[in-house]
Amino acid sequence: MTSIIKNQLVKHLSKFTKNLKPEQISLDVLKGNSKLQFIEINEDVLTEILELPSWLKIKRAFCTGVAVNVPWTKLKTCPIQIFIDEINVDVELTNEHKKQAKSNPLGNLGDSSSYGFMNKIIENMSLYISSVEINFDSDVFGGSFMLQRLSVESRSPGWAQVKDLRQTRITCSETNRTLMFKQLSWHLLRIEASAKTSKNEQRSKINAPLRLITSGGKIRIALKKNVNDGSVIHARIQTILDDILWVATLPQLRSAISFASYIAKLVKESQKNDVITTSSGNDNPFMKAAGNSATADASTISSAYNIFYFDQTSYHLHVKKIDLHLCDDAHTASDYPPDWDIESGAMQVTLYQVLIDVYPKAHAQSDRSTWMRYSNTNPIAAWFRNHLSEQFLTLLGNAEGQTTRTRLERCWPQLIGFFVVLRVHDLTIQCVSDMNTKKDALTNLFESERHLHSLPSDQQIVHVEFGAFYHPHSDKLPVPNSAVYFQLGPFTISFDERTMRWCCYVAHALSSAIEDGNLIPENELDIQPPTIKVNLVMPRLVLNLPGPFTDFNFPRRLVTSMSTLSISSSQIDFKENSRFRILSESTDEHSDVKNQLINGLNKFHICTSPVWIEIDHGPQTKGFPFLHDVSFNGILAIDKDKVNVLVEPAEDVAVVVDHYQFLQLTRLGDKFTKFLDQLTLDMKHYNTNKPKSDVTVDFLASIARIRLYIVLTMGEIASPYDSAAMSNFNHSFMDRLSDIASTKSITNAHSFSNVNEIKVINEQPRRTNKTATPEEFPEFPRGGIDNDTSEVASIATSIEDEAIYDLSEMPSDDPFGIPEYADEAITIDEPAINDRTFRHTMAKQANLFMVTLEDLKLAGNVVEETLKIDGQLKNIQLSEKLGIVRSEINDMMKKTGSEPLDLSKLPPTYAAAFSFLAPANEKVSHVTVDVNQLKATIDDEIIAHLGAFAKDDVITENRLRLAVLVHDSCIQIVDKKKKKPLRMKIQAMTIEQDED
Repeated sequence: MTSIIKNQLVKHLSKFTKNLKPEQISLDVLKGNSKLQFIEINEDVLTEILELPSWLKIKRAFCTGVAVNVPWTKLKTCPIQIFIDEINVDVELTNEHKKQAKSNPLGNLGDSSSYGFMNKIIENMSLYISSVEINFDSDVFGGSFMLQRLSVESRSPGWAQVKDLRQTRITCSETNRTLMFKQLSWHLLRIEASAKTSKNEQRSKINAPLRLITSGGKIRIALKKNVNDGSVIHARIQTILDDILWVATLPQLRSAISFASYIAKLVKESQKNDVITTSSGNDNPFMKAAGNSATADASTISSAYNIFYFDQTSYHLHVKKIDLHLCDDAHTASDYPPDWDIESGAMQVTLYQVLIDVYPKAHAQSDRSTWMRYSNTNPIAAWFRNHLSEQFLTLLGNAEGQTTRTRLERCWPQLIGFFVVLRVHDLTIQCVSDMNTKKDALTNLFESERHLHSLPSDQQIVHVEFGAFYHPHSDKLPVPNSAVYFQLGPFTISFDERTMRWCCYVAHALSSAIEDGNLIPENELDIQPPTIKVNLVMPRLVLNLPGPFTDFNFPRRLVTSMSTLSISSSQIDFKENSRFRILSESTDEHSDVKNQLINGLNKFHICTSPVWIEIDHGPQTKGFPFLHDVSFNGILAIDKDKVNVLVEPAEDVAVVVDHYQFLQLTRLGDKFTKFLDQLTLDMKHYNTNKPKSDVTVDFLASIARIRLYIVLTMGEIASPYDSAAMSNFNHSFMDRLSDIASTKSITNAHSFSNVNEIKVINEQPRRTNKTATPEEFPEFPRGGIDNDTSEVASIATSIEDEAIYDLSEMPSDDPFGIPEYADEAITIDEPAINDRTFRHTMAKQANLFMVTLEDLKLAGNVVEETLKIDGQLKNIQLSEKLGIVRSEINDMMKKTGSEPLDLSKLPPTYAAAFSFLAPANEKVSHVTVDVNQLKATIDDEIIAHLGAFAKDDVITENRLRLAVLVHDSCIQIVDKKKKKPLRMKIQAMTIEQDED
């Protein structure tokens, strides 16, 4: 009996194996146990079963042992268990022509017209494999794919293990549909790949520079099948991975790109030889799902079936955490550009809860209520619906002939979309570090702020959706453009020059590998660019201001914030060009740029919510307003070798700046100039053997009104010949602030200015106080008291001697609000001090000089690394307010913009014109200002402090040559001590300052 069963098994299994003999089979019929030793599988039959593409060829496949356990008496409730020791498969990547495919050997194992008990037994089998290793080989690459402790089991709809197989299915008798659930899991996944040094090199001798290892994972498969014939209608496949740690070097990434290029070539060559067959609509699984069962599924299905029901095939990937370390492993100095200071740079990128969903055949206009972990009521889904509506009207208007329009209207409701959704719950990107970077010096380049805004758990930091569309019944009807929606935020980006420079180096290395591998689409391919929408939610840009911080008053950061930033190429955003003042003008000036902005093909509309900029003294400090809320609109038009930009603010621009902020902004400009010069040298190094790129940038800007508030100190500037004036000299509150801060015994005293470095002209001789300072306080005498009368001090009530003491060093109030600390204090409450500092500073008085510019127009370009900007404005207003509280200045900024600019009331001629020129490879920039018919009345105290306002002791590398021309102007300078002002009538005057 046993021998007969063995012979029958050999007879049937010989279709799939090689040289199988009865002696390799051990069988225990009554117990339902059987074993097979070392089975070599027929590679041709396995290729046909798996329906592999023609560029993949199985050279050898075998398993070391197979054990089968059949529970004869409990087949309805218990699965057949198959245990496999090891599976080894050798695969070759080749461009050889594939033999004509035969019929699938599994096609006649059962009757496809019926679906019965035997089919369910086979579907419910459990499979356990100790290890699976697939080795692939090619002319230039070799690698391996290994899984350990692989298992395939039937599970409940909630993916729990069951003791009864009947709990793994949900059947709906009204619709003749059944849902079944299988889970595939493993404990270790390892992928390796490397390049060969010679064509005949064996796999065992190849190193593995590219390696990816994951600890564990599972694949959950939910199938919706037809009860009558067992055909699969829809499938939902979920791949769930644990933490992934990948340390990738640049050589590894180059190898991966070369590997992908080699596979792409094989696929392209195989497609030339493959015969494409088109199946009828009745064989389309999607059409089966859209049959007459849809109505029944929606109305008569059971509650359990309704809970786990899905109406389309989809694929899902969920990774708990991805920790990517990108390293620069170059060892030759020639790869680096000049003055490279990043040795063995590395960057860490951490992604939390990565979700990727693919819906290959979804109704384009249906709702997304059945999508996994997806809220149907969100702005992204609404944007896709609006995009399809706009595309339908566009295609209908461009259709040729009434027949095409009629077919398009009839087929549009059946439009199918291929959708990909990428979501990331949280994201962190560190700045580049090198061998000399200490752990406590690591900072983040990108950091999400979901913890600050208390976002709901289902809102992701990154949300990307891609959609491509086609008609299922016709390939000749026009289809809408594919669309991409990218949403990011809330987040903070801290600009770091070294990181930007290193990223440019990495981008160049990877782009060179892509170009060498010919992975970029060919230019002759007519590919319609997709419609793109980028939405940044609550972005924040932090710019660290340059040091040295010799005074606490110098701010340390410039922080730009807004609620939303939108960039879109959808035609919906370009229907109203009248919102741009400069495009609605009828002048012929800059007509080429305007025409490209209006009629260009690759255009992007830019729109922001109100933008505000603050300047602060560090992460835990409260910021001082610099730019009040103002929204911006713009257009970006990109051509082959030309970029055109238009920017216009929607409201008045209000800016407030004091002396220390102004100095830091000028130093920041110098810092950026040097950084851009360094990037230019780097790009020249990268493109040494490449043709020179002649990309030009033209930009236009129109600003209705700018209000500039210059905060000056109060008090007269003392004359060196007037000692009385010096005795009454009123220091600015910022200077007094610096003096007082320097006298505090605080752990971070290096942040404050040194009072000993401050010198006062014509200082009166002071009586030195012989009382020891706290640092030099002597010990209390332990002996007796000496009665020497010469050492006895007396107390006098006369106030004559008080004048000789320097009371300026004994402040009666604390402008910074810094509490007095004992000398032994070692810690301070910095947030509390910073808050009090802000409140006290905003309560101080200052003089305010206001400059209002109206109808400002800018035009500039960048050609061959030379920047040129020309501008003109129609009206200049100068005004002032003396002794105003700093907080009142902020209130004045908030009130700006309420009065719209009336162009009819402005003079026909321009009040000022200016130009800025920054030649390439030069450190000297040229600024020319031409002022015409200026009328102003200014207090002499304002005039006296304006010179000191712009004075900076730090000499920057990039210099500025300034030339100011004044024509037909009248300026009055008011002196409080005099009855009449000083009038200056200027017919023509030139002011030049040469910093070279």
